[in-house]
Amino acid sequence: RGTFGIFKKVADLLCAKKRDAVMFDFNRKDKCAYIYKEEPEEDSYFLGNTGREYYRFTSKELMLFFIDFFGIESEKAAYFDVEETPNEKGMFKVVPS
Repeated sequence: RGTFGIFKKVADLLCAKKRDAVMFDFNRKDKCAYIYKEEPEEDSYFLGNTGREYYRFTSKELMLFFIDFFGIESEKAAYFDVEETPNEKGMFKVVPS
């Protein structure tokens, strides 16, 4: 379905709330992604509230990119770990669990 869940712990790291925009960068050499909060742009992913302890957004294009980039079995849910310390650009490293 292309639904991404951003749990409260990660949202807190990003200082993100409902309707804030996030984006991802990918590093093929290190086989990882980075998530960061950004000023809203046309291609941003906007966090929606679920009424629970996480936010979500839907993007089938991003889902397909994650499947290809990380070699995920497309019929299964995938979970990722997010490092708690940002890099020099303020982005948080994302790797498969």
